[in-house]
Amino acid sequence: MDSKSHAATPAGSAGRWIGFSSRKTEYACAKIGFVRPDGTGLHFPHLDIPGQVSWHAGPAFADGDRIILHSVENSETWKHQSRSNLWIYRISSGELTAVSLKRRPAEFMPPALLLPGDERVVINPIIRGNQCIVTMNLDGSDPVYVTKPEDGFAYGTTLSPDGNLFAFHIAGPPNYFACVARIDGGNRRVVAWDPEVLFFAPRWSRNGDWLVLEGCFSGKDPEHFAADLYLVRPDGGELHPVTSGQSHWFAAAYGNQRSRSGGSNVANWSPSEDVVSYTRLAPGSRTAWKHIEHPEEDDHFNRAYEPEKARGGTHLCVLDPFDRSCRHLTEMREGVWDMRAVWSPDGALIAFCRAHVGQPPGLWVMRADGTQPRLLTTGKEGLGADHPGWICAR
Repeated sequence: MDSKSHAATPAGSAGRWIGFSSRKTEYACAKIGFVRPDGTGLHFPHLDIPGQVSWHAGPAFADGDRIILHSVENSETWKHQSRSNLWIYRISSGELTAVSLKRRPAEFMPPALLLPGDERVVINPIIRGNQCIVTMNLDGSDPVYVTKPEDGFAYGTTLSPDGNLFAFHIAGPPNYFACVARIDGGNRRVVAWDPEVLFFAPRWSRNGDWLVLEGCFSGKDPEHFAADLYLVRPDGGELHPVTSGQSHWFAAAYGNQRSRSGGSNVANWSPSEDVVSYTRLAPGSRTAWKHIEHPEEDDHFNRAYEPEKARGGTHLCVLDPFDRSCRHLTEMREGVWDMRAVWSPDGALIAFCRAHVGQPPGLWVMRADGTQPRLLTTGKEGLGADHPGWICAR
């Protein structure tokens, strides 16, 4: 591993951080940012590595100071031709260390998780056109293929609380379906499948008894704009919806022509209660970005900017998926799109993103009851702050 220092953070920077992605001026290129939940310590590491055009945050180590970063040499990752590299970044010192691999499963291999003990990483290499789930030592040795190319395009991996099982989804055919498997790939079983429903991003409850996931009626909604939330047991039993009317904002799209961006918006469990986040759409909502079903050139966004036709918005809720009671965290306001709610590990705070029509998202934080919301940053040069993740010692 080769190390280099890159813009250390101010002294006394120990404690909780929120890592996030910030748009560059070039489409599909991003920088990494960090900020404390009280708004201090905001910085964007200057990662001046030749040939690396975009940087993305990966999983954090248990010390709450180191995080795996993922860089790419070609930002058009949806074409499956990009070479990527893994790095370990130390927030307190700014030290960036290249991860030297004894073997590479593939050219493109984004990291998803660190397994307990921080000695093995879960990656998602693209092999023969399909994304796979692979665990390996940090130096690339001893790889274990949880899924293989012939299994389909698999990603969205989450780890059960006891560290023994993965949940993930596979992209069809005939539609996306959700699976659970041991971390060695054994005993894989389908837990949510329906040819009419796109099942996405299964996530574990705090005791591991349930999974929450999105279910989109993709035949009627090729944009994947909205979904309902579903519950299912890890053995595939008791699959059922816990919302109705395709009322959760699923395929988020926002920004203006200079800052356009998007990505799947999924539910998360609270670490301290048996409740989940729920991004509820106002009836008849539409973003400023019209979906183009058959674009002349596929840029993995495939939308036309029509801000004058935008209407509605979203607000964040906490949903009890068992009795279906719901409490509001943010207000529903015309032209305001809240999303990406993620609890701090102690359950006390929620980081989220908020975008107004025609504007990039800002990163916000609030108490878990929705009080004391505050804007932390709108990203580098105001181009947006997105995809927040908590970095805390554990």
